[in-house]
Amino acid sequence: MKLLYTLKVILLTSIVLIAGLWPQDSFATHLRSAEISFTRVQSGTRTFRITVRAVTEPGNTVPFGFGVLDLGDGTVLSSPRELWEDNATDDNGNVIIESYTIQNIGEDATLVQFTLTHTYAAARTHIVGYREEFRNEGILNIPSSVDVAYYVESQISTDPLFGLNNSPVLTVLPTGRGATQSTFFHNPGAYDPDGDSLSYQIITPLQNEGVTVNGYRFPNDASFYDNFVTGNEAGNGSPSLEIDQVTGTLTWDAPGMAGEYNVSILIEEWRKVEGRFFKLGSIMRDMQIFIAEPTTNTRPDLRVPASLCVRPGTSINESITATDATARTIGLFAAGEGLEIEQAAIIDGIDNPANPITATIGWETDASLARVQPYQFIFRATAQHEEGPELSTVNNWQVGIREAAPLGISADTSLQATIDLVWEPYTAPNTDQIQIWRRENSLSQLPDSCATTPDNGGYKLVTTLPAGSTSFRDDNEGAGLIAGTNHCYRITASFTNNPARMSNISAEACAELGGVRPVITDVEDFFDENIDIKVFPNPTADILNIESIYRVTQLTILDGSGKLLHTIIVDADEVSMHTAWLAPGHYFLQISDTQANVKTVRFVKR
Repeated sequence: MKLLYTLKVILLTSIVLIAGLWPQDSFATHLRSAEISFTRVQSGTRTFRITVRAVTEPGNTVPFGFGVLDLGDGTVLSSPRELWEDNATDDNGNVIIESYTIQNIGEDATLVQFTLTHTYAAARTHIVGYREEFRNEGILNIPSSVDVAYYVESQISTDPLFGLNNSPVLTVLPTGRGATQSTFFHNPGAYDPDGDSLSYQIITPLQNEGVTVNGYRFPNDASFYDNFVTGNEAGNGSPSLEIDQVTGTLTWDAPGMAGEYNVSILIEEWRKVEGRFFKLGSIMRDMQIFIAEPTTNTRPDLRVPASLCVRPGTSINESITATDATARTIGLFAAGEGLEIEQAAIIDGIDNPANPITATIGWETDASLARVQPYQFIFRATAQHEEGPELSTVNNWQVGIREAAPLGISADTSLQATIDLVWEPYTAPNTDQIQIWRRENSLSQLPDSCATTPDNGGYKLVTTLPAGSTSFRDDNEGAGLIAGTNHCYRITASFTNNPARMSNISAEACAELGGVRPVITDVEDFFDENIDIKVFPNPTADILNIESIYRVTQLTILDGSGKLLHTIIVDADEVSMHTAWLAPGHYFLQISDTQANVKTVRFVKR
């Protein structure tokens, strides 16, 4: 994996060190951060290459790796560093720890990592955890931090049914510096090599599996501020600590006390299978942030391009600029998947600090890059002053590469309660399906113009058709579409050779069915004084009661989209209808009586 720095790899091949010879204080100040990543060696197998990576104090004489690695299936390795030094092998004669490397990353820190290969017997999710004693001493938001163990974990899905699965890759090192009263930013630069979706959250650090650090306080806790209500950078509000769930940018606005803090980020990966998202795994980053005293130094203004959504074959040429009125120079750094892959984007003008500084990014795209998830780039500009702490600004840039949308969609209401759709043949290579999506009423502008499925715009998947299809009749699976309603459609295409690859979304086509739309009530107990009918309780768990002044003749249950589920013939003015067989959700109940009244009530099954 590429890093943001040019690193020299130094293998530890000499000086066997024995953990028991060091006093406890020596252990106390070396481990700053750690994380565990994994790569499936071959699709269809349960063999993974596991990497444990840590950032330690620069020039530290206490080597990392004398902790305990639990592989989540009953296999526990004690002192991986000693196993490496001893060239220890397993029962089959295979070396257990395959590599152990040290990389100097400037004056601030040293990157240490070891790797091993492991095969899991069971197809399930395993928690892989690494625990090493003694965090740094003096961490402000961890009481008696020197006595608290460092623990990180990742989740691995070993089910071959999901195909090849690797953990997210973090391209930005877990190092962070800032100053009080100035907003701090960090982004791990994560991407998923399989094209799966990622989500981010801030969590409480752990000291063992399932055990949070006792007495931990988040960095924006009131105890770290002289005046909490004006603790943000602008001085007009309380401080905040948050992370963007989509981009992964952590923002601390703003630190209140100088010193060292710990923060943990959980990154989860999700795969969409047949319209549902499944969690495949996660990786946890536990890192330290060093905050200096207040400074008059400024943070640079960083401008990145607007997010793009392009067709394969598009040549991308954009500029990134950073300026600062008081800084001597500005350092500009970049990370992200688009810089890591074989067909990577190329950045010029980023190597030499300047003020202002401008870099250009060029990318020749093709069909091999097309997929559902956008490519994310992380840019960080750091103002370098004559003295005092350097402050940084972080920005994200996303590039979606999508196949062309299906064209020529139109809708017609030639038959009662049905709508006919037609579109032009879709000819992109390796297309395997056309997806039909529907919603009530038009949505001319999707919330995400670069989306590949329109579910975030309220559209529901109606059906999937063979790739060569050019028409579809929607009759709501035989139940008929709701009268008096404008039904709107969009279509997309998917591809056999890449489940993560989708076309753009088509334009919208709408058709309105004639007739009168049924009157729907609010979701609450319903009492209609005009026809003297009561429906309660609503929401309901197992029984829905219907009371009417006229005898009820029929009850019809429809799901939230109007699909017919069940019809009950009755002859009574009081009816108790069982609902325990329904899944939780929203439903429609049509009530017919002897006076030809038909009332439609929406109810909720809890």
